[in-house]
Amino acid sequence: MFCSKLLIVILNDGLNEIEELAFHYCESLQRIIIPNTVKTIRYGAFQYCLGLVTVSLDDGLGEIEAYAFDKCILLQGIFIPNTVKIINCGAFSGCSGLTTVTLCEGLEKIGEGAFANCTSIQRIILPDTVKLIQKWAFIHCSGLTAVSLGDGLEEIEQKAFNMCTSLNEIDIPSTIKAIDESAFDYCSSLTRVRFCNKVEEFISSFAMQNWWEIGCHQKSLLTYFFLVKRSIPEHLMGLSFMSSWQVCLYNMLGSIPTIAYGYLDAYFDTIDVKLTTYENLWNEAPMLIQEQFGIDDSLVMKILSFL
Repeated sequence: MFCSKLLIVILNDGLNEIEELAFHYCESLQRIIIPNTVKTIRYGAFQYCLGLVTVSLDDGLGEIEAYAFDKCILLQGIFIPNTVKIINCGAFSGCSGLTTVTLCEGLEKIGEGAFANCTSIQRIILPDTVKLIQKWAFIHCSGLTAVSLGDGLEEIEQKAFNMCTSLNEIDIPSTIKAIDESAFDYCSSLTRVRFCNKVEEFISSFAMQNWWEIGCHQKSLLTYFFLVKRSIPEHLMGLSFMSSWQVCLYNMLGSIPTIAYGYLDAYFDTIDVKLTTYENLWNEAPMLIQEQFGIDDSLVMKILSFL
């Protein structure tokens, strides 16, 4: 710690962990090779190593703790081996010279502010094993133009990509269960959000297309999760003869932009109840009509199509 003239460090095999603040503020240190016997890099181990350019991490490393490489402003690239499960809070925050980040299969969570203020990163590819991106993970990554979210991702927390002003498009995988409404706040260049195919096809087929704004409308994310959670596209396509019922639900969905955020959940519940009613009617009506009037299936369908 505070060894301001330290230039080179050689760590021998057999070392199990690098302790908290071990090389904190060793601002002249330029290169470090971590042997594969090291399992953990502890809190702030290389924090404020302002001259650090190269870090070599090897298989065997299991966890990078909070602020391990915080403010290593000359660090240019980092390869995270597949044995690392978690990149913790602020692990690489403020690494403003970082241009290349390679994340391998096996990584499960990117912690709070893990890459915050890494202004030179241009592209991030998340492996399919990543399930959670925590809040502020990539906040103020102003050079980030492309993000590939892997299948398997389940949640993106608040302000995860806040102020990523160069990010212009994003694909949302079908495995997503929750995205905070502020996850992409102030991404001023974001002009295209692509959702799963079923929802994309559903949106393009009726009036919501007018306000969906290729996924960038302020209520699109919330609406998307409702559509996916309730399987709306599949249910409505199942009502193939019920054109008038579909129009009713389309109109309900199309009025979402006029509804305040605080009332959206209740409104979504109303839509869900309406859809359930229609589905029950669809399932029960043919049998009831046949029993009452003794007519064949084709005529039943014609009758139902007018409802």
